[in-house]
This record gives sequence, C-alpha cells and structure tokens, in this order.
Amino acid sequence: MLADHSSLVGQIERLCFSGTTDISGFGLLGHVAILAHAQKCEVALNFSTLPFIEGFEELVATFPVNCAAERNEEDFDDLCEWQWKASSVDRRKLYNAGTSGPLLCIVDSGSTDSFLGTLRRKGFLHSEKIGTVKRSFTPIVRVV
Repeated sequence: MLADHSSLVGQIERLCFSGTTDISGFGLLGHVAILAHAQKCEVALNFSTLPFIEGFEELVATFPVNCAAERNEEDFDDLCEWQWKASSVDRRKLYNAGTSGPLLCIVDSGSTDSFLGTLRRKGFLHSEKIGTVKRSFTPIVRVV
C-alpha cells in the first residue's frame, strides 16, 4: 500500500454502506460475493473496468495452478454468474488471492464521483467504479 487509509475513515463512515470483508485470500470475487450475500444485493461487476496491477495477467498465466484461486472458485462460484465469456486466465485472476488487497466500498450512486475524486486526491490513483449494486432477495455477483 502506497497511501495511508486513515485519511479515508470519515469519508468511508459517511458514504459507504455497512458491511465489509477483509478475510485475506478470498480474491476479489470471494469478497464481492460475501458482501452481496451479507448486504442482500445483486452486484454487476464490470470486468473491463477492473484495474489490475501491471504484470498480474502474465503472473496468473505463467503459474496456472493456484490452490487459493481453485479453493475460492470452489467456495464462491455458486454465488457468481458469468454473463461475460471469460477465459480461464480471467477467471483465475478474479479468484486469485492477489486481488484481495484493494478497498471495496458500496457507495450510493449519487456520491460515487465525489468519493472517487477524494480517493484519487488522497493517493489512491487507480480507484475505479467497478460495478453496480441493487437490493435483491437472491444475492449474486454477475460478471459482465
């Protein structure tokens, strides 16, 4: 982490809905699936907006067997729906523990741009809106 998260506490308390997950190793899809289940919502995760660290795809492609990613897929795939035709490398990227680190917040759509601006001003330059959320009696993550 190159930036101090403590400067974001007030913004997070004011703008982010309750619910978080920080169990190391779940991978991005595992974390989003847990939030969707806990907050009873449907998440449309837009794969094309995900900011991966440079070289991450090559790492995942070079080392295709990753026990944590395989376990995450076994544990969380029933909470996810792939509406986008993902390659095996793309699926592994989303279940890989290497995608567990970023801060993940559910923010009201009217506050999204302001919150992203704050994050970027405070040093989180790769912050992005990666999807949309709506209430649902059937929690699911749809990768689109």
